[in-house]
This record gives sequence, C-alpha cells and structure tokens, in this order.
Amino acid sequence: LNVWVNFYDTNLTKLSQQAAKQDVLINDGTLYNTPHSRNFTRLGFSALNLDEQKRAVQVLSGCMR
Repeated sequence: LNVWVNFYDTNLTKLSQQAAKQDVLINDGTLYNTPHSRNFTRLGFSALNLDEQKRAVQVLSGCMR
C-alpha cells in the first residue's frame, strides 16, 4: 500500500538525500514528473510496522524544516 504525496515547494531531491542519511528512503520524485505535474512521489507503508511509520514521518518532517 502507498499514498501519493505532493510536496509542493519542497525540493524532493534534497529531501530524499537528507532522509537517506537517517535511513529513511524515498523516491526523489523525478520518476513521476510530467510537464503538468511535479513534486509528487509515492510513500509506501505496507512493509513498515507502526513504529517505523511514525519514525519515517518524524524524519521527513524534520528534514522539511
């Protein structure tokens, strides 16, 4: 299972690099860019337990500050 997320003004390349330093891996969104839609990526969660999901959200949130 996954959700599609629009990160609007967040640089997904930078975010994915910062998150990776904390062992949270996300796609940088370039795979999904089209001329009409940018800055979207999929966040998968079905392989994560609840604690891992919470940690991933905390890491991503911290990287976006």
